[in-house]
Amino acid sequence: MARLLAASGIWAIMAGAALGQSAGGPVDPPAQERANALREIILLMEEEAAGLRSQIEDMRAELATGQAPAAAAAARDAAELAELRRQLEAARAETRAIEGKAAAAQLQARAASDAQARSQQELAELRARLARAEAARQDAERMGTDLTARLESAQQELATLRTAEDQRVRNQAALSDAEASLTELRRQIDGAEAELAGLSERKTGLEQQAAALGETLGATQQQLSDLTAQRDAAREEIAALEARRTEAEAALAQAQQREAELRQGLEDATTRQTAAEAAALDAERRQAEAEQGFAEAQELRAIAEAALAETTAEVERATAARNAPRQEAGPDAAEEQQADAGAAPPGDTIAAAPQQPQRPAATVDAALARAPALGSGPQRAELRQRLIEGQCPAEALRAAYGQVNRQSLRVLVAELGACG
Repeated sequence: MARLLAASGIWAIMAGAALGQSAGGPVDPPAQERANALREIILLMEEEAAGLRSQIEDMRAELATGQAPAAAAAARDAAELAELRRQLEAARAETRAIEGKAAAAQLQARAASDAQARSQQELAELRARLARAEAARQDAERMGTDLTARLESAQQELATLRTAEDQRVRNQAALSDAEASLTELRRQIDGAEAELAGLSERKTGLEQQAAALGETLGATQQQLSDLTAQRDAAREEIAALEARRTEAEAALAQAQQREAELRQGLEDATTRQTAAEAAALDAERRQAEAEQGFAEAQELRAIAEAALAETTAEVERATAARNAPRQEAGPDAAEEQQADAGAAPPGDTIAAAPQQPQRPAATVDAALARAPALGSGPQRAELRQRLIEGQCPAEALRAAYGQVNRQSLRVLVAELGACG
């Protein structure tokens, strides 16, 4: 641009010299030098236009390069925010589940702690990404500032070009005044005008490119505003997430306190249960010993009663056998027997066995249903009849089966008693 201004100054000096020559002043430089100066001005203007086009293309490339990572980073941040929200919802659900499941409180507390650690890690990553997004926004702001500066520079250069155009108009007017005496200069001026017409077209293109660059800058500023709004929304979501994390931590602390209370209650209940189980085991042991002693006593009693019954039967048989010859001997023998009986000692007198009361058939059937090793043949029927008639269980078993089964005797004694 400085070179263009210098060339414009040279052109103004040459135009002034031409005007002086037409007015009768001093002689101006040769016409060939003026033509070379015009060509140099045109070349400089073309170089400046090419430089402006290159700068505009660079700015467009920089804008495109800056927009893509910012959009991608914003998309990643949104996805990560959604994932973090989902994970925090899962952590809240696990925290609520802890309150209703005391038995699994420890495992769920650990799961909530792991979820909280993951949430904190992801929150740190989100903050780091937000910092990167903020850095990208600052870069975009710097790029926007740079583009604004470049646009201002382009506008200044455009103003310079307009000034040069005004100077060209003035020079053209001056050359028109000197056209009568400077025919060769008019030809050069005509060529310069044609070249300047092309430069005007290029200037129009530059103005259009500057307008497009302004629109691009506006779009960039809009994107910057959108990124700022997204950043503010992300900060609000982070604040909400931190509040939810605080709630989850409070719920977790309550769950841990509840877990400690439940664990203490469980330990107390376990201690009481252990003592109760020990007492129950001791009571069961004593009950088993008592039942065993009672069963043994019942068994001994049944055996004693069976022995007594056998002894009574033998005494009855011996008495019957002894009385039978006396009855055959006649009344004298009977009187003799009575005399002997009256003179016998009290200890040798054996009383007749008392008549046993009968038992209910339903009670006997129930006892037989519980007693083992009785079978289902005629021996069982005989045993049933004897028990109903009131015989002792030991005597009835021996009479029906020829022997006494201890297990059967134990059940029958327990159900019916030793004797009716």
